Amino acid sequence: MRLVLNAVSKRYPGGVTALHDVTLDIGPGMFGLLGPNGAGKSTLMRVVATLLRPDSGSVHFGETDVLAAPGQLRQILGYLPQEFGFYPAVPVHETLAHFAALKGVAAAGRHDVVESLLARTNLLGVRSRPVGTLSGGMRQRLGVAIALSGNPQLLILDEPTAGLDPTERRRLYDVLLTMAAECVVLLSTHLVEDVYEYCPAMAILDQGQLAISGSPLAMVQALQGQVWQGPAGPAPAGTRALSVSYEAGVRMSRVLADHAPGAGWVPAAPTLDDVYFLHVGDRALT
Repeated sequence: MRLVLNAVSKRYPGGVTALHDVTLDIGPGMFGLLGPNGAGKSTLMRVVATLLRPDSGSVHFGETDVLAAPGQLRQILGYLPQEFGFYPAVPVHETLAHFAALKGVAAAGRHDVVESLLARTNLLGVRSRPVGTLSGGMRQRLGVAIALSGNPQLLILDEPTAGLDPTERRRLYDVLLTMAAECVVLLSTHLVEDVYEYCPAMAILDQGQLAISGSPLAMVQALQGQVWQGPAGPAPAGTRALSVSYEAGVRMSRVLADHAPGAGWVPAAPTLDDVYFLHVGDRALT
């Protein structure tokens, strides 16, 4: 099944436009969503997850009209928001069992499902601990386990790797890649390198609008021969500033240009970071 958003717009009270005419066609597999803070990523995910109704546009998942029949989508949805809460005194396995029951997992097989999810998210060792005693990373993994319960056909994850160390981050992606073979996984993150490594398709949002979508590899290849690195400072005339990088502790600038901007500038291999900075503009530079 495919997730299709057509001309989705959302404006909050006070005049803030969170989404403007966003159209996306997302097939099975991992789909990465990038953008600076306030770009509209979480709003888009909340719309798809039926938690927020857009002002205009449509959302379909397969044959399901998500806006007309949100209950149908919720039966096959797994969702991990940026912020979530648990009862701190309830043990990990009981918390997960509770949510599995809410997702329709039958009582007869619920114990096995819970144990499998705890193993997949590396939480077996803390299964009996109260949730309130978990570290931030462990709580994040529990949130992922809850999202995975019920064998969702659409999995929406808003910053799922927040608080995870590199080992746990890779473990999580191993789980998500397995899920992506069978369902649509919509993933929001600030880690550009994760999108390049794990997502065959992606989109960049900026100020509520779709800046670009497609294959990360194709986007990077399209900049081949156009990225240059040279002395830090204002971008030379006729170039587009991308970002600042460091080579052996020396601050260098990266720019987009058809040819070498001048002395001291050398060609640089393009990266998805370059694509990102090209489309979000100078507001993203630090």
